[in-house]
Amino acid sequence: MRKLISLLFAGAAGLAVPVALGAAPASAQTPPSLVCQVIPGSAGVHSGICGTRRATTNYVVDMGLANGPTTGLSWSTPSGYPVVAGCISSTPFCDLAARGSVDQDIVTSVTFTQDGVTQTLSVDAFIPAVCGTSFC
Repeated sequence: MRKLISLLFAGAAGLAVPVALGAAPASAQTPPSLVCQVIPGSAGVHSGICGTRRATTNYVVDMGLANGPTTGLSWSTPSGYPVVAGCISSTPFCDLAARGSVDQDIVTSVTFTQDGVTQTLSVDAFIPAVCGTSFC
């Protein structure tokens, strides 16, 4: 037990310590996921839903396909949100501009084929309405 605690402490201290306990087999693949964050004031990068902690007038909703293909993508974005970057078949990310004028749910999805299987993944970015310098 002391050796395990020492190894954990050494790992936490930033030392390179090989860990064999609970390691996934080399052939296991992490499934693709569509993650998002709202900039500025991101509450972190999340799969499924994301939001902001900062009230402002302009945002960028940043979505990215993790552990998936980087080409052959089909992005579906809601109307009324201009593309800032990406959102094309050869980019695994999609950035949209949004304003903080009203409560918004911005749902974006990406469709792709990987290993012969077609998948569609979606995320929902929530931006609350802003009144002046705070959320309404």
